[in-house]
Amino acid sequence: MKNKRIEFCKELIVWVQDYLKDNANISRTKLSKEICKKMDWRSSSGKLKDIDCRKTMNKLEKRGIIEFPKSREILNFKKRGDYTNLTLSLPSIACSLAELEEIEIIRVCTGEQSKIWHYLMEKYHYLGKVYLYGHQIRYLIKSSKYGWLGGFSFSASAWSLECRDNYIGWSSETKKRQLSKVICNSRFLILPSVKVKNLASHVFSKMFKRLAEDWKRQYNIEPLLVETFVDKSLFKGTCYQASNWIFTGVTKGRGRNDQKREKNKSVKDVYLFSLKKDWQTILCEGKPKPKIINEKPVPVDWIEEELMDVELGDNRLNKRLMTLTRDFYATPGGDIPEICNGKNAKTKAAYRFFDNQKVEIKDIFKPHYDSTLSRIKEHKVVLAVQDTTGLDYSTHPATNDLGYLNKRKVGLIMHDTMAFIEDGTPLGLMDIQIWKRNFKDFGKKAKRKQLPIEEKESYKWLKSYQSCEEFQNKCPNTTIVNVGDRESDIYEYFVEKINSGARTEILVRSERTRVRKSNEGLIWEVLPQQEEMAQLNIHIARSGNRKARDAKLSVKVKRMNLIPPKTKSNLPEIAVSCIYVKEIEYDETKVKNPLEWMLTTTVEVNDEETVRRVVDWYAKRWGIEIYHKTLKSGCKIEERQLGNADRIEKCLAIDLIVAWRVCYLTKLGREVPELPCTVFFEDSEWKALVCFHTENSNPPENPPTLKEAVLMVGKLAGHLGRKSDGMPGIKKMWKGLQKLDNIAEMWIIMSGYKRKPG
Repeated sequence: MKNKRIEFCKELIVWVQDYLKDNANISRTKLSKEICKKMDWRSSSGKLKDIDCRKTMNKLEKRGIIEFPKSREILNFKKRGDYTNLTLSLPSIACSLAELEEIEIIRVCTGEQSKIWHYLMEKYHYLGKVYLYGHQIRYLIKSSKYGWLGGFSFSASAWSLECRDNYIGWSSETKKRQLSKVICNSRFLILPSVKVKNLASHVFSKMFKRLAEDWKRQYNIEPLLVETFVDKSLFKGTCYQASNWIFTGVTKGRGRNDQKREKNKSVKDVYLFSLKKDWQTILCEGKPKPKIINEKPVPVDWIEEELMDVELGDNRLNKRLMTLTRDFYATPGGDIPEICNGKNAKTKAAYRFFDNQKVEIKDIFKPHYDSTLSRIKEHKVVLAVQDTTGLDYSTHPATNDLGYLNKRKVGLIMHDTMAFIEDGTPLGLMDIQIWKRNFKDFGKKAKRKQLPIEEKESYKWLKSYQSCEEFQNKCPNTTIVNVGDRESDIYEYFVEKINSGARTEILVRSERTRVRKSNEGLIWEVLPQQEEMAQLNIHIARSGNRKARDAKLSVKVKRMNLIPPKTKSNLPEIAVSCIYVKEIEYDETKVKNPLEWMLTTTVEVNDEETVRRVVDWYAKRWGIEIYHKTLKSGCKIEERQLGNADRIEKCLAIDLIVAWRVCYLTKLGREVPELPCTVFFEDSEWKALVCFHTENSNPPENPPTLKEAVLMVGKLAGHLGRKSDGMPGIKKMWKGLQKLDNIAEMWIIMSGYKRKPG
């Protein structure tokens, strides 16, 4: 009966019922062992399959076939081995592999070793503590010189994994017999404080020299293949690629226990490593099918690259989203029929997409957030700028399900967080919050002041901060600074960082009317009395009637403890750096409102270089206002006539991604002009663009630079391109890109150009 599937026949059920009459106080564990002994249900290693037996017993009981003894209380993990109070001295290392001296792979056998393993995984692995399924082995990695470096675990493989099964080439019946010879590398950790080149490859090499023997000794099964999963939104899988693992495809995002096919897990890359040369012959019992490797599809454009991993529950919906995004990008600001090129079928399909209840904006944004995360990881400092804007739909009385904006206007409120690098280039969105205000709450501002922060609209700032901290946890080598304007000057905002132990820094402009107190008095009274730390020049962007200008600033700094307001005396004091910035030496006839800021930040500001950077960080906040202007003037999101708020939100999700792309392209064209234009433009686009401007039907062999292409796009919209004109702005880029789409389509028709397969 070894390795046979456990099934309860009628005769066995009758035997169990009779046995329970004579042994009423028996536990489920003991009963399952007695059943296994009777039926000789054993694993390959000869051990009783009592765990599988108990699982089957639970299923029978749920179906009402037989009643088993009640389950007894199981000791939780802390009672079995508490590691929460364990304190380890862990190394911070940046050296060569040789400097680690002897590296030992230690199998976890003792209780003390188990505590250490769980402690490391809980504290440093991004998935935290783990319950390993079925057969399992754990290891620790130790340097003879520095101590603990990380750990491994191996456990039972996934039962069904399409890309793996296709690669192996076994039949479903063969898989049932041979699956136990495939195991899973369920955890791999190198401590984040250990920076040693080639360490991962080295420990994998040492690990695989002993893994098969250890597993066979433990379970009497010789493993032939190891599988592992890499969350592509967090990691690139570099260490697996360098260790000769083979990429075989991606998961479907369902997870081990997804019986309802909800696909609520992240999509992961699947890698395999063979432990024996003839692994395929053995696993396929000498009859392997042809290998099928699901290679990663090459994205045909930026839209496919940005949204390739979208999961809306139906592949047709995924494709429709990409089609709509392309159409929105090609015709910014148009209404839906215009965006769909006047085609009735496409227009109906667009409205069906916006009406589909399965489509949620969080699912539309998820792949964009993942792409933003990848871009963030490439930078040491990222500014997460958050801001609020109202979307006015007062001119569309037929639109339902809106809220109030003020006495005269109705619409939606949007609070978004955009990632910028220090030069102002937008990397993508990190958080989106959209809601409507209840008309019943209009005029009750005083009453709302008495509510806890979680029930107030101002909680949006804390929610954005929490989203940024999720990004921060996935980017340990990047410093994320959450930046807000005067509206964000909320005491609970700073407390959120202290209470949660978050790493994300905070930088806000303090509101003068808030009467913010410190341990040395009111900050607006204390700071102006300090000695000047520095003078610096910054560029002030245009805003409303205020013209853009270069301003000279006097800067004063002091580190202080903020004191909570009287109504919130239960909250702790907070250590911050206060920076007082005041414009000096300006022309009073031209500058009516000279700049005066009070910046409050959790970043320690102790020198002139740091204060220059922090002030410049806040000056970059204008980028999100430009983004909002792009949404309203370029995408014309407030002119969408879609009938209800649900449709508007889904349409808005597409517009938000498209608007980011235009801002990104415009900024990058100025910052890295010498890049080849192919980083943004398809072959058909840049070739059509060059042919149109040169009036030559034969495009050049080499593409122009990004700067040259951006200037040509700007000229399509009337940008003169003189030296004094600079690069085209966002408005010109919008119009130019719209014309380029038509030019490219015509060029494709006239030249017989064949698009890349998509």
